[in-house]
Amino acid sequence: AQFVAARGTTILAARSLPLGALRLSERHLHHDPIHPAEYARMKREIDRALMRVMGRLSDLAPRAAFVAVGGSATTALAMMRRGSTRSQRDGTLRFSDLRRIERECLARTVAERRLLPGLPPDRADIIPAGIAVVLACMTMWRKRVVHVAGGGVREGAILAMETRD
Repeated sequence: AQFVAARGTTILAARSLPLGALRLSERHLHHDPIHPAEYARMKREIDRALMRVMGRLSDLAPRAAFVAVGGSATTALAMMRRGSTRSQRDGTLRFSDLRRIERECLARTVAERRLLPGLPPDRADIIPAGIAVVLACMTMWRKRVVHVAGGGVREGAILAMETRD
């Protein structure tokens, strides 16, 4: 997972952490449905990783918007919309939206999650971990809203290279 604080086109701070949804799922989530103890262990690992390296970003967070890109954020947005506007990959998620989606996912097996509106079946096994990371960031930085941008990190890097020429 990559974290970037920027003002306009100037990057103020950047950090990369081993908090990808697949990595966390493979490391921690071994029961189906997910056992509360293993989910709690995963959340503690996420919190520890964020606390260790996020100092500079945390200093900037109170005055900044929180924008998420990538699969977990766009999937959560599609789930919040119940799949009805899946082609629209930009939007806003409230903390309460993510908590509701988290509860829905944790109450189901992977097979049952595959049937949830807006959730691509191939992400049903890893979405709980992805949502846990977004919720941990929101909690740490005291954000009630996350803005979801449908473009990914690679798209941002390409756009940045284009503007330098």
